[in-house]
Order: sequence, then structure tokens, then C-alpha cells
Amino acid sequence: MKLITKEIETPLEFIFIMNILTKMNNVEIELCGSWLWISGNTMQYKADLKKAGCRWSNNKKMWYWRHEENFCKKYKNKTLDMEQIRNRYRTTHLETTTKIDLGYTDSLVLF
Repeated sequence: MKLITKEIETPLEFIFIMNILTKMNNVEIELCGSWLWISGNTMQYKADLKKAGCRWSNNKKMWYWRHEENFCKKYKNKTLDMEQIRNRYRTTHLETTTKIDLGYTDSLVLF
């Protein structure tokens, strides 16, 4: 019998990506549903964003990060603009200047 397992996003993955993003200056971070959208002065951080598993959305001119399990195939061929995404999912703006100490990690930022 073959055991099939599904990868599940863990809090540590989210903390890892947030630790990378919060060290970037002049970068805006939005949490839309379970996806992170990254904009602002990102050009200088291109290599870091790629290393962290972020992808570039040419349509939106923004970087995004999501766990593979959060990819929804039913929207695969539909292109939503950021306003539609913000309206469809609960959106939280994260700031890289106001830090909350998590104890065992550098910081998480909330706005």
C-alpha cells in the first residue's frame, strides 16, 4: 500500500519568508488570503526574493509568495487584478518598520 502525503504549510515557513521580507527597505507586503504580495522597491532584492521562493507576476508587476497547496486550479486561467484579489480575500497590509517580537525569530511586522 502506497502512502500519499500532501505538503502542508507550516507556521515556520511563514515566519521564514516574513523574516526575509521584513529586512527589505521600501517594500510593501500585503497578505491576501494565504498569499503574500510584495511591491515597492523590489528590484534590488530580486535574487533574495527568488531564493525565498517568491515568484514574479508580470501582469501585476508584483512579487508573490504562496505555498503550493494554496494554488487554486479553478482560477488558473482567470486573471484577477489586485483590486479584485483584495475584494475577494481578506487583505492585511504588513509594514517593514513596525516590528513585533516573536521571541524565537527576528520579528513579524504588522500595520
